[in-house]
Amino acid sequence: GGVEGNPGFDTIVNWFKIEKADKDYVLSFCPSVSTTKTLCRELGLYVDDTGNKHLALSDQVPSFRVVFKRA
Repeated sequence: GGVEGNPGFDTIVNWFKIEKADKDYVLSFCPSVSTTKTLCRELGLYVDDTGNKHLALSDQVPSFRVVFKRA
């Protein structure tokens, strides 16, 4: 389990958020680390030296934007 201030496996579904950004959406990682503070960071796209792409939590990479389409 996990409680506020001590995140655990049971609270993992609350850690990721989909937020509107212009016409797109961004994915954010927001674990609650205490009763007064939540640390949110946007997931970004990092491309390494060999061209492999990775999702990363960093302010130094562009946000990974997604568009949803109806099936």
